[in-house]
Amino acid sequence: MAKERVDVLAYKQGLFDTREQAKRGVMAGLVVAVINGERFDKPGEKIDEATELKLKGEKLKYVSRGGLKLEKALNQFGLSVEGKIAIDIGASTGGFTDVMLQNGASQVFSVDVGTNQLAWKLRNDPRVVSMEQFNFRYAEPDDFEATPSFASIDVSFISLDLILPALHRILADNGQVVALVKPQFEAGREQIGKNGIIKDPKIHLAVLEKVAAFAGTHGFAVMGVDYSPIQGGHGNIEFLMYLEKKKRKQSRLQSSWRLLWSWHTRNLNMKSKNIRLEKIRRFIRDHEVGTQEEIVEHLKEEGISATQATVSRDIKELGIVKRPLKDMTYVYELPRKHHQGIGMIESNILSHRRMGEYVNFTMVPGTAPLVKRRLREIYKEHIFSIVADDDTILLIAYSAPEAENILKSIFGW
Repeated sequence: MAKERVDVLAYKQGLFDTREQAKRGVMAGLVVAVINGERFDKPGEKIDEATELKLKGEKLKYVSRGGLKLEKALNQFGLSVEGKIAIDIGASTGGFTDVMLQNGASQVFSVDVGTNQLAWKLRNDPRVVSMEQFNFRYAEPDDFEATPSFASIDVSFISLDLILPALHRILADNGQVVALVKPQFEAGREQIGKNGIIKDPKIHLAVLEKVAAFAGTHGFAVMGVDYSPIQGGHGNIEFLMYLEKKKRKQSRLQSSWRLLWSWHTRNLNMKSKNIRLEKIRRFIRDHEVGTQEEIVEHLKEEGISATQATVSRDIKELGIVKRPLKDMTYVYELPRKHHQGIGMIESNILSHRRMGEYVNFTMVPGTAPLVKRRLREIYKEHIFSIVADDDTILLIAYSAPEAENILKSIFGW
């Protein structure tokens, strides 16, 4: 079995946003193995690349974090596996299998091309049939002792085009499928960005349309689409697609498509707005600015198009005020809170993500160490651990509510 550095593996599994942050996290003793809890503190240590890692103190509901993907699909699409025979294609450690069992599945075929990955508790569960070193693309009905009526698919380095035909041969009529659509394994090579990351929402949409069209010509109806609650390796966005083995009109699909596109557009607009606000904030902090026209011109030089009306709204949102000078002119000034205490923290945060008690901040380059110290000073009773590099901070609170309260305090929600 191939081996990989602990820090690289932690980064690939999405525990950290950068290699440097992963290295610091490992050195801080924050990375442990999911199955046996072994702690790693040497970034360069090489371990089995199939080892699933988690952050210390993270309590997993299932044997792997991936189970949260199927959990969302069952809830979002209103699906039930109670009493059903199911198949987990690409089982790995068995996160999806665990979800099925906890939701009442009577039997689960856990299929994977690898070996010795399935969690021990699942391997010893009489309801689980472990099928290791099994390439599902060549599967036939005779390979299974019973006919599944529910299937999940979570495969990597292979397109769903190679999985769905085999699944159609095996799945019962009217059977339900939750397929994880991974754009990086479905898009053309020319559409994939650096490090295998796809950010363009138009490519995401094209991939979903491609998979939906293929599914439709191979006996499946697409009943719904939504986002995976967990990003894939390197931060790739992944999607949950709900299929049924029967011909059916695609009305729900069109509704899902519009919802996804609306979300993408809103997300991109919000990201653009945050960048614009930060540009304005820095410009006013570093220069004497007296008019909105100066701000509009500065944004234009920075490659950002904005009207004076937009800038006026931004000024109000940022809480910027006008300060009089001795010559009876005025200059814009950031509110006092941006220069001290919590305001200093907030003004240097470009973006943040929270998952439970974990909060990841993307910072203005060079400010992370100072902000880390200030966070620890202000919230020391609520922080279990905090690590930082040049432009990122990983904060671990004692609980999810405490993490949420810290964010509320910083941003004034």
